[in-house]
Amino acid sequence: MKDLLIYKCEVCGYILEVIDLGKKQLIESGTSFARTITVADAKLICCGKPMTLVQANSVDASNEKHVPIIEFGNDTAVVKVGSISHPMTPEHFIKWITILYGDRIQRVELEPGDTPEASFHIGNESNVKAYAYCNLHGLWMSSASRQK
Repeated sequence: MKDLLIYKCEVCGYILEVIDLGKKQLIESGTSFARTITVADAKLICCGKPMTLVQANSVDASNEKHVPIIEFGNDTAVVKVGSISHPMTPEHFIKWITILYGDRIQRVELEPGDTPEASFHIGNESNVKAYAYCNLHGLWMSSASRQK
């Protein structure tokens, strides 16, 4: 199962997800006696500056509002954000919840006033990762396995 790769522009706040890493490019430099080969990934630029890879947090200091909680149903996984429901005001809210399982990904976008949870049909998949993005506190992640 892959990880979610999210980049953010620190100037304007633009966020993007990498869907396919593509091919890495080998760059050669130097002379035949001191040749250097490096692997280069794409540089994502926004507002004239490199975008930042967002690292997912998995431990909430208060352990209440941001870490996604995954509950399994028959063919579903319900993701709730926080053991105490995350605020959903215009100033502070969960923008989206994403779930990864097997080779699949699903996302539900949320708005202020919505309940900070989403239900996903996952069939008989037993291992999932859930991500939630808070407009103030960034990316959060948890994983769970269904007991068989």
